[in-house]
This record gives sequence, structure tokens and C-alpha cells, in this order.
Amino acid sequence: MKTKNIFKVLTVGGAVQDVVLHSDEGVLIDNAKNDLTKQKLVGFEYGAKINVKDVAITFGGGAANSAVCLARLQAMVTILAAVGDDQIGKNIVANLKREKINTRFISTSKQTSGFSVLITYGKKRQDHVLFTHRGANEDLKVKLEQVQNLKHNWIYLAALSGENWERILYNVFAGEKKHVARVAWNPGNLQLASGLEKIKNYLKIVDILILNKDEAIQLLGVNKIINTNPRKLLMGLRNYCSGLIVLTAGELGAYALADKQLFYQPVISLRKKDTVGVGDAFGATFVWAFNFFGQDVQKALLVASLNAAAVINQPGAQAGLLQQGELLTLLKEY
Repeated sequence: MKTKNIFKVLTVGGAVQDVVLHSDEGVLIDNAKNDLTKQKLVGFEYGAKINVKDVAITFGGGAANSAVCLARLQAMVTILAAVGDDQIGKNIVANLKREKINTRFISTSKQTSGFSVLITYGKKRQDHVLFTHRGANEDLKVKLEQVQNLKHNWIYLAALSGENWERILYNVFAGEKKHVARVAWNPGNLQLASGLEKIKNYLKIVDILILNKDEAIQLLGVNKIINTNPRKLLMGLRNYCSGLIVLTAGELGAYALADKQLFYQPVISLRKKDTVGVGDAFGATFVWAFNFFGQDVQKALLVASLNAAAVINQPGAQAGLLQQGELLTLLKEY
């Protein structure tokens, strides 16, 4: 493959080390009537000692997960993230280098490296609760020249934390205007909680907006929503975003809205291990497939669903991510 044809991506956002714990002692609580953004809760007995059946130490963070995903799909990937000057930070960087990801834009913070503890529960391990310490991720800075001078096709912008997030958004999108790179954006909690008024200017110019159903509800405003059907949510998002909008809805499947055309992909039949990193896998794979298959939205939804299913079948956010050859071979079955 000639260099000029290589898919080049800059990922921006978090990088952490994950500790994944599994217990069968949790209780699922239906909370949809009380709070649409907290529809299901997991409860453990207060004061109890909870038995942990399985433990896995893995890596995560939106920028890191998407970088590994894209690197395995033979993209040329550079990551822009922050870690602490500690062993966890060294582990994070070493893992990225093993995946042949350019780490020259990883900065070192005085804070400890970010880490997360994820708890999965029940025999089906249908979902997880994540406790995260952002740490060094809060000190992430993006210089305008880093964005402008890097010769890449796309910027994949993941969740941002810390006081610098608004400046990072400005620099990413300002830089995007000055060269041919396009932006795919999966906003994080801070960006969604800030409200539409704060980020509406970026929603207008983003090329691909990627959200899950709960994130769409949060962004549009719970009190303003009458119908939370994914198709209705997409139409609501279209009022603010003119780019391609991708919406995942768990077992309901995945949707996309390109101009006025609606696309739908049913969920891939799978054996759930845990859902850690599945959103990052879906989003990054979609962007890659959208380009690889000539902007075929329907095929991109299918390919992204296949890679996401592979992640769900393995513990942690990165273990199940497929190599390009594996994914293309699997695609032949569909």
C-alpha cells in the first residue's frame, strides 16, 4: 500500500489503566421512571464484603481505545493524551507503542496517571459500572500547531476532562478548518453536561457525531424530550448537527442519519463478556470503515457492529479488537 493511501488519524482524549472486576452479587434496579439518564442502577449490599470472581488489568480511555482500534485496522495513528510520571503512565505508553502507535504527543503531568475500576455483574455480564480517576487526563493540552501541522486524514476526538476541555475543542476545530483533516467526535460527560449552548458551534461543523442513546438524551435535554425512540433522537440532533450522526442504542442496534437518509443496523448476535470499550470500538471502526468502503454508511454500521461485538466477547476495552484481515474475513459471512 502506498503511503499516500494510508488512513492517518490523530486521536485526542483520555488514556488510562483499567482494573476490571466481576461479581455475581449485584442487583439490577429499574430506575427509568425516576431518571431517563439513569434508567438502570446496580446495587450491592451496604457494608457487605463482595466476592470478586474474576479480575483483569487492562488499558482504556477514549483516545487510547480508539487509537488501538484504528492501528489494528492498519491506520497510521498518532495519539494526543496525558499521563503521569509513574509506573501506570509508563505501562500506558508501552502498551500503545506495542500497537505501533505514535506517542510523541503524549505529555507528562504532575498528577498521577488516570485509572479506572470497572465492575461487571451477573452471569450475562450485560453491562458495567465504571469508577474513574481522571488524574493526568485533566492536564491534557492541545496546541493549535499540533493539529495544523500533522498530515492526517481525520481527528478522532474522544471524551475530554479537566478545565482545558473548551480550549481543546477550540483548537481541534480551528485546526480542522485550516487543512483537509475531518473530525469525528464522541463527546464526554463534561461536554454533554455543559449543554447545547456551549457546544452548538462545534456541532454545526463536526463531520461525524457519535453518541449512544443516553448521551443523546442528555445532550438534547431530558425535560424537552417526549419520545426517546432512537429515530426521534436522531431527528432532534439534526436540528443542531448538519454532519453525519451515528447513534448506538444497545440491544436496539445502531442508527445513522446522513442528510435526510436514515440507516439502521440490528445488533450482532453475541455472547456477552463485558461492554467495556464497546462504544470506542464502534465509533473508531465506523470512521475507518466509512473511509475504507467509500463512505458507504450502511456497510460502516455493519463493520463497526462486528468489531464492537468482538470487544464485548473479551474482557477489557482492547483485547477483542480485530485486526483488519480478521474483520474483513468476518465481514464475508454477512
